Amino acid sequence: MDAGTFPTFRSEGAKYELYNFQPVEQLEKLVGLLSGESEARPWVIALAGEPGSGRTYLLESAIYEARKRRTEIALGGLNLDGYEPGRTALQEYLNHQLARFARDEVSERSRVTDRVSAKLSLPLFLPSFLDVSLASLALSVTLPVARVLASLDRTFDALPGPRRDPREAFERLLRSLTEDTRLVLHVVSSAQLPEPLRFELLEQVRRNRRLLLVFSCQATEASADVAPRITVHRLDVGPLDAGRLRAVLEHRFSPNSFPDEFYDALLRHTGGWTRNLSAKLVDLVAANLIVGGGRSAWRLSEPLVSERWAREFGSSFYAPVLAVLRELDDRRAKHVEDFFSLAALCGEAIPVSVVLEHVGVEPEERDGFLDLIDDRFGPEASPPFFRDHEFQHPTFPGQLVYSFVNPALRAAVLDRLSAAEVLTQAGELLHTVRRKLPPLTRGIAALHLELARLSASADVQVAAERELAWWVGIEEAERLTQSLGEGVAAGRISPDAVWGTAERSAATWPPYRRLALVNAFARQPGGVAYSFLPRYHAVKATILFQLKRLDAAEDSARAGLDALVEPRSRLGAQFHVILADIAAERGDFEEGLRDARLGVEIAEECAGPSDPLVGSALETLGTILRAVGQTREAYDRLERALVIHEGNWGPDHPAVVPALNAFGGINRELGRPAEAARCFERCVAIAEAAYGPRFPWLPVMLDNLGLARLEVGDVTGALQCCERALDLALQAFGPDHPDVAKVLSNLSAIHGAVGEHEKAEAELTRAIAVYEGALGPDNPFLAVLWDNLGVARSNLGRAPEAVEASHRALSVAEKFFPPSHPTVLRILGNLAARYAEVGDVRGRADCLLRIARARAALGPGGRPEP
Repeated sequence: MDAGTFPTFRSEGAKYELYNFQPVEQLEKLVGLLSGESEARPWVIALAGEPGSGRTYLLESAIYEARKRRTEIALGGLNLDGYEPGRTALQEYLNHQLARFARDEVSERSRVTDRVSAKLSLPLFLPSFLDVSLASLALSVTLPVARVLASLDRTFDALPGPRRDPREAFERLLRSLTEDTRLVLHVVSSAQLPEPLRFELLEQVRRNRRLLLVFSCQATEASADVAPRITVHRLDVGPLDAGRLRAVLEHRFSPNSFPDEFYDALLRHTGGWTRNLSAKLVDLVAANLIVGGGRSAWRLSEPLVSERWAREFGSSFYAPVLAVLRELDDRRAKHVEDFFSLAALCGEAIPVSVVLEHVGVEPEERDGFLDLIDDRFGPEASPPFFRDHEFQHPTFPGQLVYSFVNPALRAAVLDRLSAAEVLTQAGELLHTVRRKLPPLTRGIAALHLELARLSASADVQVAAERELAWWVGIEEAERLTQSLGEGVAAGRISPDAVWGTAERSAATWPPYRRLALVNAFARQPGGVAYSFLPRYHAVKATILFQLKRLDAAEDSARAGLDALVEPRSRLGAQFHVILADIAAERGDFEEGLRDARLGVEIAEECAGPSDPLVGSALETLGTILRAVGQTREAYDRLERALVIHEGNWGPDHPAVVPALNAFGGINRELGRPAEAARCFERCVAIAEAAYGPRFPWLPVMLDNLGLARLEVGDVTGALQCCERALDLALQAFGPDHPDVAKVLSNLSAIHGAVGEHEKAEAELTRAIAVYEGALGPDNPFLAVLWDNLGVARSNLGRAPEAVEASHRALSVAEKFFPPSHPTVLRILGNLAARYAEVGDVRGRADCLLRIARARAALGPGGRPEP
């Protein structure tokens, strides 16, 4: 190893060869991914499992193996460790991280912390999450110290001004560190990663071919949550069962002559967790209870029934606690024992002050009690029981929080309690927690739920579930806005956490609830930072457009565009696409086409022809071209958009759904209902598989599918789709949203097809009222609604009212479409039929003449085909 290199891989042969108990096939798969041997880019790897399951050890072992095979690869860590900007000083974070390393490493690493502190300690500005991420990476990366320092200097010397853009600094450091080596950036806890930082990392891995992301995530986290809209290679890491434990042990200690009862004892003592296995076997070899190696077979040095083995395997995980209890007086021992029991009941996050109060430790005794726990059971103890949480925990404002090093330790404590004790103690602790910790965050709500489950308190469990449900958006948006806004303004809730939820919930929350989060984020002290304004307005403008609040959406989009340093950028393209959507919704198709074409041009210029941003811009352009009747061009753009998205994500990824839905629409327009139905069926299947039945945009797809099924003659299937679409649209958007009007319009078509004309008229009347209330009396879709209302009234024998409705449809359509547009031609045909019903020969002849002239202008075929 080079002099000055951080000695992360000390004792490599023993640590990563002899004492590596991950299944061989899992290790080999990870080595292949890290080395680029088995999968194509982009490379994002998720190591899923419980804390303490050995995910970090597996990653280090795989990197060790890859380096043995001549792969130039370095490892860097991203561990925010609960850090929140504005709550904890950067220097405190650096000192805390530095203290985690071995003594012989601290002096070298402190050179990096000094340099980072000098570069980032700007008195007028608080460090951002990206600043802290940069510090974490620089401190942990397994490269020579001199190279890391040089990279830091190059990074900051190239950045102008007193307030360097943290995003640019982070990107520059990544580029510098990956100049001649592959870098694996390990996100230590996906669950604690702020969403803006998650998406920034995913952007970086798209751009940097030498960068790989590895997320350590919970077993319950879905891959789509770990890395939305990107391919994730997932490996599940968990405890070994009896068969796998024996297999990996025989592989590592080969040859050996271990007795069967040795494997059983080892499994009972370690729970099958690889981290525990490694630690225990290191101890057994060091104590000469296991001997051999080299030319000799591994074996036990004395029988398992000996006194030395009894000391090793005759006690449980709880033995260190019992040893400490024997040293304490009765009162203090009782406090320690009660603390462990209640900590185990809490589970993932243990609010220390609440537990100590419940235990009965007096306020003046608490510091001494915590010192005892830290000294005997903290991260520096042998063995450690609790992780170190020195910082403000993101989901427990104002609380010192502990957690168990691994689930087996918690289980060992719970195993000592009877069922009756669990019920009683969990119920009593729940009472204290509810009094001391009102559920301001999702983490505290989860603690309520866990204690309610253990105490079998059905009413409290329901309340806790409701609180958790509120955090994923089931309650009213006004409550969310008020509560979160007050929390952000007062500093109780991190603005970054609120923003992360707003971004991450794009596919699963209704837009008015996401708008509540965005508005709450803007209430942070000092408002939204200027450098963040473009991203803020991009999200806000998109949500406002989805709500059809077009004026506000345009204001936000133009404000974001004005705040851009470089208008011809990814965000610049995104703003032009949003403005194109807004213009088209108003019926200003000329302006919409201009912005859409500019969005495509900028996206191709800054991202390349196959980037997903180009696909999204083409979706908007194709949809507007379809609206103005340029069907051939629309088909070409939408087909290309679908090809781009499927090429980036695969045919069954949820990111493909918008393009697939638009492509189904153009096939309907071209008179291909069967092909359209197949597209919409795929959309529904993909969305439900990815997001479940409450996906906010599912109503639009079901509505489209219903209309396509009606056109192929499946009236029953069409009715089922549209009725379900209406129910979901009302839940997602409320009764006054334009998408509700569109579903009502299609329901009326189905009811008209089966002769239920009264229902059809009632649904159309309601749809027109909703649409006019949301977007005013002049909108291109209203032309379709009035035309359909004319047909419905004609079917009811009310010809004069039908003529009136058709006239209204024509007057609206002529404001937005040229004379040869399919919508205008369809309305003219229906109006001619209405005139015939009332005996107006001249009116009918005038409509037919206008149709003939328009079709003659179109040329042979009447309308273009792809």
